[in-house]
Amino acid sequence: NVAARQMSYVPSFQAGPPAPNGDFGHDRYTESDPFEGFGPNGFGALDPPEWQPEVKIPEYPEIQAQIELASVREHAARTTSELESEVRRLRAELHRQAELHAADKAELEHLRKPVITAQLGHYENGRPGGPETVWVWNSAPGNDKPEGQQKIKEETVDYPFDGELEALSLPETVYSTALILPLAIDTKHDPKRRLVVLYALISAWILMTTNVFVQGSLIYYIQIVNNDKENNKCLKDKVVLMVVALGVFISTNLSDLLQTLDMCQWIYFVPGVKAHTRLAVKTTGDGESSWGSGLTFRHKFICTSTILLPKLVIVILLISYGTVYILRSKDAEEVLLVMVAMTFITGIDEVLYMTFTPIDVMSVLADLPPVMPKDSDGRRMFRLVVRPTLTAVLFLALIAIILVSTCYNGSDS
Repeated sequence: NVAARQMSYVPSFQAGPPAPNGDFGHDRYTESDPFEGFGPNGFGALDPPEWQPEVKIPEYPEIQAQIELASVREHAARTTSELESEVRRLRAELHRQAELHAADKAELEHLRKPVITAQLGHYENGRPGGPETVWVWNSAPGNDKPEGQQKIKEETVDYPFDGELEALSLPETVYSTALILPLAIDTKHDPKRRLVVLYALISAWILMTTNVFVQGSLIYYIQIVNNDKENNKCLKDKVVLMVVALGVFISTNLSDLLQTLDMCQWIYFVPGVKAHTRLAVKTTGDGESSWGSGLTFRHKFICTSTILLPKLVIVILLISYGTVYILRSKDAEEVLLVMVAMTFITGIDEVLYMTFTPIDVMSVLADLPPVMPKDSDGRRMFRLVVRPTLTAVLFLALIAIILVSTCYNGSDS
């Protein structure tokens, strides 16, 4: 500022010839001279033109540096403020665009009817049946052409009947708990925990043995009653009632028989291991679970011979003696009572399971991953066509054979 004030009071001289009247005044100054009117009529004559005053402007570097620093700070503060304002504006714009997008999406979903216009499928495991990609277009109702329309979403369509149909799982019965609980034993557990697991295993086997004993005892006494009713004749005037009663009882036992066969398949297809391992389940990121352990050959053999074989024998004996017990009833009331009683005997194992099995064991059994056998067209044909047909044929054949052999064998005529 001091330098600026000093410079403002220093006149600027120009070299040149004097004026005709000998005046060295006004015409010798520049237009930027602050002393306008300086001359002979004003402040007097000037020095001769040969004399040129030398003006030195003092320099103040510290003051100049402070001025430049203040300017830089002011510019930086102004730039920061502008950037913050721009960020706030962009955030508000993004929020507004998101609200508009949500409103447009809701309007499209509620006011316009999606039309499936293309299905792009692929093959899985060398055969049709995998999931298909379905493009859904934003189209007005009644318009199935996607020209000019906007694709709004992509869906995946699966066809369950073309996929894996043979996922085998254990039924919730006392036989399944006796089969699966040995996998809970781990030699690395502390003795107290091993004792608890061993107690649960022994309890499951005792419960299964109790079921076999109860059902076997009832079958034994049913046979004694049949011997006492050997002279009773069938109610030939109530053939429809007899056929219905036989159908209900036989269908219940056929269900138990098919359940036993499925358990045999489960034991066969479950992964095999060389040494005993604790039960382990692997879970993928999609939530699908699979077996992380398996059964040894010895475990499979023991379960088949001591669990499934008694179950199969009980089913066969119930069909053999129970049907005769129903057919040798003396009146219609007794037929109905015997049918209900025999059906209850078939389901005793499920009653014992629901009553005496610990909740933790029931939860583990229900959450076991299914066993997936190797898929093939022949196996699919067997599950969808052959097995239902054979079951129906066996059902009708058993009714006919038992009814004819018991009521129309010639001795009751």
